[in-house]
Order: sequence, then structure tokens, then C-alpha cells
Amino acid sequence: MIMDKKQIYLPQKFNCNIRLFFVGLIFLFSFFTSDIVAQKHTFEAENAKSIKGVVKVADSAAHGGYLISLTKAGQGIRFTNLPASSKMAIRYASQNVGTISVIVDNQPVHKVNIHSSGAFTGSFLHAIIDIDIPSNGTLTILFDTNDVAVNIDKIVVGDGDLGLPPDIWNLPPLKVAPGPYSPDWKEISRQYQAPEWWRDAKFGAWAHWDPQSMPEDGDWYARGMYQEGSPQYNYQVQHFGFPSVYGYKDIAHNWVIDRWDPNALMKLYIQMGARYFMAMGAHHDNFDCFNSKYQPWNSVNVGPKVDIVGTWEKVARKYGIPFGIGFHDTPARTWGQFMPVRYTSDKQGPMKGVPYDALQTILDGYAKWSPQDISALAQPSVLPTIMNGKSKWWKGMDPADLYGLSHTMDL
Repeated sequence: MIMDKKQIYLPQKFNCNIRLFFVGLIFLFSFFTSDIVAQKHTFEAENAKSIKGVVKVADSAAHGGYLISLTKAGQGIRFTNLPASSKMAIRYASQNVGTISVIVDNQPVHKVNIHSSGAFTGSFLHAIIDIDIPSNGTLTILFDTNDVAVNIDKIVVGDGDLGLPPDIWNLPPLKVAPGPYSPDWKEISRQYQAPEWWRDAKFGAWAHWDPQSMPEDGDWYARGMYQEGSPQYNYQVQHFGFPSVYGYKDIAHNWVIDRWDPNALMKLYIQMGARYFMAMGAHHDNFDCFNSKYQPWNSVNVGPKVDIVGTWEKVARKYGIPFGIGFHDTPARTWGQFMPVRYTSDKQGPMKGVPYDALQTILDGYAKWSPQDISALAQPSVLPTIMNGKSKWWKGMDPADLYGLSHTMDL
């Protein structure tokens, strides 16, 4: 091998080996990427067999340019010769909350939850379910008794996550981790014993900390800010604006933690005598303070952009004290008290009758184009201004994932 300051010359045989090595890498990369791509398959609704006179609707935002509308009981579409798959996603548009029915071959009916995408065209959500589709299987999407109207764009079948975020409205049953305890309170009571460390650790520290700390106006702010006339509602209007315009999701977005020093705090807690530490995983506000697999409204995606619980855990382990997580997502509090107050509006004042932000849909996050905006699209220089001025910071996120679907306080 000959070297100078500008070039390196390799022997011919060595050069040939390098070429073969890179060819091998390219082949392996192509093989694995092809395998990943092969794990999901897309089928357009307009190409499926129609059942009972379904209507084909033109939609430029649809994957293939058309939607299939299911509006009457008995209507449906049927896909045949599907590949073996364990998961399916339905891309749909609707203004309803309810279910649609899915049948694979002779299997029992799967009821799939759907909710409003904001419109029957131009705005879409994915309903994702675990489902056993055999090779050459037949799958039917049906408007059955008690189902709701929906427009279907396409289905995606395959394995894994299909390249899509989780659909928290159709989660499979969560499996209990293996261990000595069964999911039964009586069994737990017979076997459970307090850990050894607890005998000498009667005092601990707990960081009861989530986006509700941003306004600095007390606990349960995520509820009080929607109760017209309450002290927290008045504080909200005075400092941030009416909850019809600036809601709790915006509080979470503007939660800044740039002065957070978990190491210094943990040292302080230990100096105070704390022998264990607990972090807030989720309060009744339904916002996860960690890199959640199921809740997109979390501290990694929104606000601080930090895995707060994960950071606390590492610091607690570093200082050698037991670590725990507190979850307050109990149905009676979250579903029964925090959520329902958001599904209304002011009864008086300048925002009377304007729904609070919890009733927004994924469509509300995107730009609403006027004829003047559309004509301006031909002028590249003004396009960034239009996009920034019209779309919301949370575009692509579904408020229903944070606020739940409209319901009363009855559980």
C-alpha cells in the first residue's frame, strides 16, 4: 500500500474485497428493508366488493382519490385474498362516535371503535385492531345494527405497528407481566408482604408535578379552568385567555422546565431524610409525564419534550433509593370529574356558547383555507406565512386522546 499526502492507493485484491463487502451490505439492506415493507399491505376501499349499494365519494385527500360511504344498516365492503396478518388499520373519516363491524371469514364480529375526525371528507383517523387474518382471507367492514356512519378510505394489514402510532381507542387487552402475583386482589392480599427496605424508610419524597404546575394556581387546575366563575377559571381568563381558545392542551404545550435540576433536588430530598422517591406518572388530567407507548399527549411529544419519569428514575437509582410512580388516572376522577366539565361552554360573556377546546377534533389543528389563501398558494413567497398563520401547533394530534369523548359524569 502506497500513501502520500493527497491519496491512498490500495492493492487491487484488497480493493476488490472491499467492493464485495459493500455489495454484500447493500444486498442485506435490500433484503431486510424488503422484508419490513412486506409486513404491511394497503388495499383501497373503492377496489373492494360493495355490499348493498354503497356510495363512492370523490375526495382529493383520500389515498386513492375516493372514499366508500357506509351510511345505512347492511351496507359494507369486502376485501378478498388478503395475506396472513395479525393487525389491521382502517383509515376513515366520520363525524360520529360509535362502532363499525369487522368480520374475517367465519370469525365472530369485531366491534371497532371510531370517533369524529371532524368531517366526512378531507380529515382522517386510523382505527387499529389486533385481528387474525389467514392467508387468502376475506375481510368485511359492515354498517351493522347500532353502528354509525363512516367513510372508508383504505385498510392496511400486516404485522407489527404498521408504521402507525397506537390507536388508544382500540387497544388490545393489556397483559399482566409475569411474576408471583396474579391479577386478583384476594390472591395479592394473601401473598404480599411489605419489602424489607420499607421497614427503615418511613419517610419519602414525591414530585407531584405535571402541566398543572405551569399556571402556578393550585391543584386540579385542569378541571377548575373549565368551571365558569371559579377562581381557577377567572385566573385562566386573566392570564391565558378563555378556555374555548386557550385550553389545557395549550397549558401543557407551554409547560417549561428549563430550570429543573433533578440531581440537585434528589440530593436535597435525601438530605431532608427521604429514603424513597415517587414521581407523578399521570394525574387526573390524562397527560403522561413519560415516553408513553399509548398516550401521544405526553411530556416527550408536548411541552418539555423530556421523559420526566424516566429521568427521575435514573437519578433515584444513581443515589441508591427505591423509586416508584404514582398514577391518578382513576375512572371516578379522570372520566367522572375532570373530563365532563370540558364538554360545554361559557354560559355568559363574550365567549357564550363557544365550545371549550375539548370538543375540537383533529381537523381543527389544520389550516382552514379561504379562496384568497388558495389563490395565494401560487405565490411561494407567501406560503410559509399562510401555513404558520392558519395551522395550530398541535396539528396532527387528536384532542380526543387527551380530553376523552364527550360524556356525562355517570360512569
